[in-house]
Amino acid sequence: SEQKFFKLMPSDSSSQALSEMRAGDNRPIISLFPRYREERRADKNWDEENYINLIRFLQKNYPGYQIALLGEPGGCYFVSQAPEGCLDLINIDSKSRMDMHVAALSKSALAIGGLSGALLVALASGCKSVVWGEESVRERFNEENQLGTQLLYIGEQHPENSTIEEAVKSIV
Repeated sequence: SEQKFFKLMPSDSSSQALSEMRAGDNRPIISLFPRYREERRADKNWDEENYINLIRFLQKNYPGYQIALLGEPGGCYFVSQAPEGCLDLINIDSKSRMDMHVAALSKSALAIGGLSGALLVALASGCKSVVWGEESVRERFNEENQLGTQLLYIGEQHPENSTIEEAVKSIV
């Protein structure tokens, strides 16, 4: 009850570096967390093809947004190469990765991904989010959204793409 939570903010240097990476693209961002882990909680992985289809959906239906991929090598898809047209914030320097992700989230209209701590970072950055995962975790995840950022939680471990697409339509 004594804790105070503040919105996560990027450093000026990461905000500038992100701006340079975007090469003048000032569209708002939709941040996507394509989680993939071979070992720890592999049951939470959504298929790579699902993410590719979601990216295609976003690019087609939301051309006014830049799609950014967030995560870290060893913990997500698209480590070898990001899909065409996506801003790759996975394969960047590990020392600045977290700060760069917060910079991207501060420019994002929405974050999307399966249940993970990364989506709590999105919420702590004030970024509206679509998250999916086990129904039994919904209440705890909402409790951990300390800033009360807008959140649409889908209580399914492996939802259909159409379910995610409808959620995006309801928020963007």
